[in-house]
Amino acid sequence: MSLSRHFRRVLTAAVVMTATAVTTAAPAFAAAVIPLSWTASYAGAQAGGTATYTQDPFGITRTTTVKGVIKTGSGSGCFHAVIDAQGTSWTSPATCSGETAQSFLTTFQAVSIGRVPTVRLCSAAGTSACGTAVPLW
Repeated sequence: MSLSRHFRRVLTAAVVMTATAVTTAAPAFAAAVIPLSWTASYAGAQAGGTATYTQDPFGITRTTTVKGVIKTGSGSGCFHAVIDAQGTSWTSPATCSGETAQSFLTTFQAVSIGRVPTVRLCSAAGTSACGTAVPLW
């Protein structure tokens, strides 16, 4: 085998191995991170859960899944969680005093740059009587 032919085989093998490494590395970059815990409270009621996200390969957007449970605790009345994601809000079903704790789940997409999505616990009468907003990332 001539030296140039041997060199071409080695070079071809290196290119194939590099292409394989890049192909297998791309999905790992977009993998979901470890769930992040969050807690929120308002007027004696508590909510808590996890937020997980998957980053797009270009780092521009994140698909976020929020899971949570609302417990009225010592609070009276009804409560719901409000998730604010860059101008869009999502409201969980309400949990009222004396009821079994309600769980909720939602998935949304948000731009990675800019305001961080938040969750807050509010009175079920609306979104003006709420606890402090808690960042999800």
